[in-house]
Amino acid sequence: HFGSPRWKLPLRASLCSVDDSLGYGAFAAALLSGAVSAPFGDLRDRLCAKPVLCARPEGKTQRRVGELVHQLTHRKVCTKASLRAQWEKDPKWLLQQARDWMRKGHEHALERLWPRIVAFVLMEGGGGDRA
Repeated sequence: HFGSPRWKLPLRASLCSVDDSLGYGAFAAALLSGAVSAPFGDLRDRLCAKPVLCARPEGKTQRRVGELVHQLTHRKVCTKASLRAQWEKDPKWLLQQARDWMRKGHEHALERLWPRIVAFVLMEGGGGDRA
C-alpha cells in the first residue's frame, strides 16, 4: 500500500489506460516518494510539495504535477518496467520535471542523486515489478 490513503499498488505490472490520469498520478507520487526508486526517498525533505498531490484530483491544477503526469501519460509509463524502458533509451528523461519538484536551491541534490535514481531502476531489470 502506498501513501496515507493506502492506495493499493499492483504486485504485477498492469497497463494504465490513457484516460486514467489518477493511475499515472499514483505512479508519479510513488516515484517522487521513493517507492519506485529508493534513492529518490532521500530527497523527500527537499521537495517543495508532497508527492501524494500527484494522485489527487486537486493536484491537476499545479503546473509541476501536470508536467510530470503529462510526461508519464504521453509515454504510457505507469510501471517500473515501462520506466526502465524509457530510462534505457534516455537516462535524463524526467529530470527536468523532477527538478520542478525541488525546493529552490536544492536542485543540485537531485542532479547529484539522479544517476543513482536511474541506476536503481535499471539494475532491477529482472525482478518483480511492485510499483
